[in-house]
Amino acid sequence: YDCLNSTRSMTRFHPMGAVGKKLLQILSSMTESPRSLSDISRVAIYKSIDRQLALKVPLLPIPNLMKKYLLEVQ
Repeated sequence: YDCLNSTRSMTRFHPMGAVGKKLLQILSSMTESPRSLSDISRVAIYKSIDRQLALKVPLLPIPNLMKKYLLEVQ
């Protein structure tokens, strides 16, 4: 979420009015409640396997419980 702080700053001055305010609320909530370590890890793993979950997750040398977690796309 590193990019959200600058986006949040820019939204304050955007001429979209109410739409801009709603976007600001969404961005604020995202920056105030950061992702969990498990979410960050999942994203890093997804990127490292080129998002080919069904093909590559079963091949990972990790416990089955972790494989199940990775395959549960939210």
